[in-house]
Amino acid sequence: MECKFCHAVIEDDAQFCPLCGKSLIEEAAETPAEESVAETEAAVEEVAAEETAVVEEAAEEISVEGAEDVPAEEVEEAPAEDAEETPAEDTEDATEEPIEEEAVPETPKKRHGVLFAILGVLLAAIIAGAVYLSQQAKIPAERVTLSGATSYTVENGAMTQETADRVVASSKKNNLFEQAKTMLGATAPAKDGLTNAQLALFYWENFYNYYNQNYYYAMYLGLDPQNMATSMYDEEANRTWQEYFLSNALEDYRTYTAACAKAKAEKFEIPAEIAENLKTIRDSIAERGDEELNEQLLSVYGPGVDREDYLGYLEKLFLGSSYIQSLQEKIEPTDEDLSAFYDAHAEEYADIPKDDTGTVNVRHILISPTDENEAAWTAAEEKAQSIYKKWQENEPTEESFSALAGENSEDPGSVENGGLYENVYPGQMVEAFNNWCFDPARKSGDHGVVKTDYGFHIMYFVSAGEDAYWKTAVRDACTQELVTKAVDEIALTYNLRLDLSKIALATPGQILETPTDAAVEDTANAG
Repeated sequence: MECKFCHAVIEDDAQFCPLCGKSLIEEAAETPAEESVAETEAAVEEVAAEETAVVEEAAEEISVEGAEDVPAEEVEEAPAEDAEETPAEDTEDATEEPIEEEAVPETPKKRHGVLFAILGVLLAAIIAGAVYLSQQAKIPAERVTLSGATSYTVENGAMTQETADRVVASSKKNNLFEQAKTMLGATAPAKDGLTNAQLALFYWENFYNYYNQNYYYAMYLGLDPQNMATSMYDEEANRTWQEYFLSNALEDYRTYTAACAKAKAEKFEIPAEIAENLKTIRDSIAERGDEELNEQLLSVYGPGVDREDYLGYLEKLFLGSSYIQSLQEKIEPTDEDLSAFYDAHAEEYADIPKDDTGTVNVRHILISPTDENEAAWTAAEEKAQSIYKKWQENEPTEESFSALAGENSEDPGSVENGGLYENVYPGQMVEAFNNWCFDPARKSGDHGVVKTDYGFHIMYFVSAGEDAYWKTAVRDACTQELVTKAVDEIALTYNLRLDLSKIALATPGQILETPTDAAVEDTANAG
């Protein structure tokens, strides 16, 4: 039912509203009592008003500061939790105001009544926060997507130490909603901040990774490393390459920071091999003097980045990515997960029936003819039969077959793993190969020789697959979706706040020194 005073949803048998604290018993309202009840209600109303003001203030707070300097369409809403925030300086007040002494009546009886009412108000607010967050947890974390062709570039000479140290992104917490997070089992990272110098590390690493892997494709799309604030990534969305990499950098910062907080809370340790790699890098940095290191950082990341920034970035990168990797390795979709994923993507798997059709695991050694003439085919068959006979006469096991495949098979797709193909489904292989594998009488350990258009296949049947074909077909994509959801849930624990007006990106020396394709072409034409 609803409270007749404040219309909050309450239990049917409730005697007091936990939000406004008013009595819901009709008879009690008509009894002479009463001044103490009236005073109690008045005190509770005052407390409720104060609490409501705090919550409303938190709800009204804008997640992206500096919005007056940037058109609204340039920034899509960042994390879903931003609307819950309260400025840091108000956090203590948000939890302390409801129990100020002047709001508590003096008589013991009244004091107990008001105290329980106050706890009811706090509990109602916490539950409301918990319900809100649980609803938000059902949706993937909203991604930072900057657009509007706004430039965040500054001249290198303008990147003073003060500008480099300016905090452009942070996480602020409201104690009221942190309690709700605790109820949900979420681990909120400690307060943290991203400076322009630290942002440069995430930003330029994003650029280098993309540029090195997609150089020609990026050039075709118009990526100009020296003018990313003006070269367009998406004309329709009015989004530049700078905004694309900046959005990714901010998301990486949020995700790795949240993952690090989770890792530390769970006392997670970086795997020994990765820890050794990190130590090697740290030792290498320690051997460099400040002047030498600063020159290198200036060349790769631009002005303002120092030793401390780089070491902090490495810790986030190694610890955060190791934790996420450990999480991914634990994710194994259930049959329910696979079924739900198949149903949600039924159109994509229309040619794969959701039935008991199984798969098989098989090894083979392919011997191909060196030419298309009859003599070449005869020679290939003789070679295949010779290998097959040798295997049968010695130790005809799967292990020895695997070794022969590694030495003799001409199939580049399986030679490195002993000729093994796992989860082969009906129709995947050429007809003769397929028919041999899916013979109803086929059992583990069977072997033989099959001829196809590719040559002669010495076959070894390992086993029937464990899952139906449709499960095998969707497993990888389903697993990736679960991993993405898990990472999104981690990212949601970091309540990202941006102040776009404070972002300043300078240009690394090696970018400035690299001639663009247009400059190279102009020079050639001039010559």
